[in-house]
Amino acid sequence: MIILDTGPWDWTAFRQSLSLSLLTGKPVTLRGGIPFLQSNPLCANIMSDWEDIFHQSGTGRLMARGQDVEFYPSPVSYGIYQFLTGPCSSAVETLLLFLPVLFTLPFRSSLSCEGVTQSRLSAPVNFWNECFLAHLESLGFYAHLSLRRYGFFGSGQGRIQAKVYPFEKTGVIRETGEKKTELVGARVVLSGLSMELAARQKNLLIKRTGLPQDKISLIEVQDSAGSGHLVQIFHMRDGVPLIYSLSLDAYNAAGGYVYDSIPVDDCLGEFLGEVEASESSGRWPDFLIRELLPYYRLAGRDDANLHSGCAEATKRVMDLLL
Repeated sequence: MIILDTGPWDWTAFRQSLSLSLLTGKPVTLRGGIPFLQSNPLCANIMSDWEDIFHQSGTGRLMARGQDVEFYPSPVSYGIYQFLTGPCSSAVETLLLFLPVLFTLPFRSSLSCEGVTQSRLSAPVNFWNECFLAHLESLGFYAHLSLRRYGFFGSGQGRIQAKVYPFEKTGVIRETGEKKTELVGARVVLSGLSMELAARQKNLLIKRTGLPQDKISLIEVQDSAGSGHLVQIFHMRDGVPLIYSLSLDAYNAAGGYVYDSIPVDDCLGEFLGEVEASESSGRWPDFLIRELLPYYRLAGRDDANLHSGCAEATKRVMDLLL
């Protein structure tokens, strides 16, 4: 049993602990995992789904022991997986949970998951497919992720599908140091909300970013189960899209409607400030670096250029499990 005690948990380290346990077959104890879940209802919702998924797929067993979470992984086979997650959970996080181990299998696997396809906890599918997976391909990890239906937080019923291929050693690697970036566009996605709001936010985006009108798209999603609001900023860096996302969830983790109490324009302003700060640094953002680190280790690559001030918890998990 590997004892993981990262200090204060965050969700990325928590999920990576279980994911790397699945990969290595090593049971883990997440010290203080129960208080972390109790204070983070959204994470608790996801863990409730995962408890069912592990049981139904025969891939592991979750247990609570005192203040700790214990996980006993079982072997994962290649094949076709279909999972269902709740309206206040995450289909994307479920994919990320299984992705590392699926790369190690001898044949292609397919994973479909229904539920929430983007939320304040999980970047939308296009970020993972166009940005994250582009970096993984340079390491020898090949996969394709597609969005079949939007699923907004609180209503769910979206659908994503991934095809994951066996790892192949490659001699080409994408640099992750400082690179010049180009702002190329933005978009506002709404479902079940007034498009007047989208038009207002488009004007704010024009003022803050300097983008011309034709580079900012407004999308009204009609084939979804509930309300949702998503804003994305698109940069190109070294030929790879870098996508920043703001998800203004219309519901809270208990399923209550809270959108009317959200200061949406203030949230957009803060989000744009964070994007500007990240871009001025010239580095890939911390949230991407943390996701890439385990794959650099798995591919036997030097991760010295993956600088992040927020990656210590991820590195501690990696050092114990990989």
